[in-house]
Parts: sequence; structure tokens; C-alpha cells
Amino acid sequence: MEKLLTEVCALFPDDRFHIGGDEAPKTEWKKCPHCKARMEALGLTDYEDLQGYFTKRVVAILKKHGKRAVCWNDVLESKDVDTGNIIQYWTAQHEAPVPAFIERGGKVIFSNMSALYFDYPHGINSLNKVYHYQPVVMGKSYADSPNMLGYEAALWSEQVETPEHLEELLFPRLYAVSEIAWNEAGDYADFEHRAEKKIEIAAKQGVNCMTKDGWNPEGEARVQSAATFIAHMMNPGGIGTPHTDAEREMVRPVIEKFAQIWFRPQDVPEMMKNDDLVGAALNFMKMFPPENDETKGE
Repeated sequence: MEKLLTEVCALFPDDRFHIGGDEAPKTEWKKCPHCKARMEALGLTDYEDLQGYFTKRVVAILKKHGKRAVCWNDVLESKDVDTGNIIQYWTAQHEAPVPAFIERGGKVIFSNMSALYFDYPHGINSLNKVYHYQPVVMGKSYADSPNMLGYEAALWSEQVETPEHLEELLFPRLYAVSEIAWNEAGDYADFEHRAEKKIEIAAKQGVNCMTKDGWNPEGEARVQSAATFIAHMMNPGGIGTPHTDAEREMVRPVIEKFAQIWFRPQDVPEMMKNDDLVGAALNFMKMFPPENDETKGE
């Protein structure tokens, strides 16, 4: 590990180094004899602290090379995370330890997937939703906190097939996050008017921006765009597979969680009819057995 990080650190001059730390369900760890032996040797009783031990080892190597680690907020589930690390907040699934980290002086970048993930279609993260995003954790706003470093909009490219699609996902949502990051949200109607002008300029420069009728989809268009995206993300090999009523009822709790994260609670009846979403929920249950409760998106 040290040899690998030494080689990679030499390639990049910046002092920050993102080490991830997200989406590490402990199901397989609990089956691993090496993990169990390491925990016993260290006197650990919590698998999250085993990840914390690994994180500290990586951070120590990076420090030797003058790098500061950036980690997803999942790593805060372990004890005594170094406030010298920068935390990137992306999921409410692991938000409970974030306030204490900030109060200890830890710095945080906000990339909440429920507004600032731009690979998500506008049916999930609409322009209006992006523009009104606030860095709130556990009911408290950190907009004025000196430990809030700023926003980062993320765009993961697994489902982005063309440059035109990429640009459509970015614009005009990138204008919205830029404005609220540098200033704060004002009158949304005024922002939309200004965004239209920017879109006209960008279009003349050859940029493929989302048309205004797609900025804030509602009704069936909103639900369908979200369902298509989530199904392809969770279960790309199962698109088009029919499912039974028994399977639909079995996945209802997962569908309800999907609704909380990517849809709206009132969408559940319509979601239950969607075979591709049901397939996604079934696949999710296989990947993350109920005891893990690792409902997440990317």
C-alpha cells in the first residue's frame, strides 16, 4: 500500500488526496478470518473501527508525502477521526457523526447527493432543487460555519454515453450551484430569467444545454426519469424483466426507502408498478441484506 501511494502521490502536485471510504458494507468483513484476527490483535469490537484503523494507516502514509486526506463522510462512523482530514459530505445515511466532527474543528465539503449529484437526472435533482440547496446536517445549517469549505457538484459518468448528454446534465444546474456557492439563493424566477440568457450564449458556443421544459419535470415525466436512472444504476442487467405481485410486496420497504431518497413518498404506488424498479430493489436486497441498512446512491 505504501509503495502504491508513494508512486501515485508523486504524480500529482496538489496537497489534497481523496481516499474515498464510502460504500464499505461490513457483510464480507464479518466473514473474513483476516479481518477478525486483525480486530482481535488491535482489541477492536466494532468493524467500523477496523475501517478507521485502515484509514489512519493510509492517512499516515499520505502525511509523509505532504498530502492531506479527503474522505467521504462514511468514515466518521469510526471513532476519533483526525480533524486534519477533510470530510466530503455526500449521504444522509452517515450524517449523524458530522456535526461533532465540525464542532471539533473538522473541515467539510458539501456534495449532498440529494441536490448536488449531477449524474442524477433533473427528475431527481431539478434546477429548482439545486438552487435552493442548503448545507443542513441533522437539522442544523452550516452555511455560515468557518469549517464549511464549500460545495462540490459531482457527476459520475457510468450512465453518460455522449458529450452532449454530459453537457445536458451540467447546464444550467452548474450555474445554480455556482451562484449559491459564491453568494446565496435569491429570487428563483430572477435566476431562471438569467439562466435563460446564459443558455442562449452557451448554445451559440456549441454547448448542449437542457431545454427549459426539462429543468423542473413534474408528474409522470419526473417519476419516469428517476425510475429509469435508478433501475439502470442498481440493476442494469435486469431491465425489462417482469416481476410477480409477491416480489413487489417483498421489496416494498426498499421501494419506500428509494422514495425517501430519490422520489417522493406519494410516488410509492406508481413505483410499485414499475418492474425495472422492483428488479432494482430485489438486486439491492441481495447486495445489502437488511441488517446492513446500507441504502445509498451514487
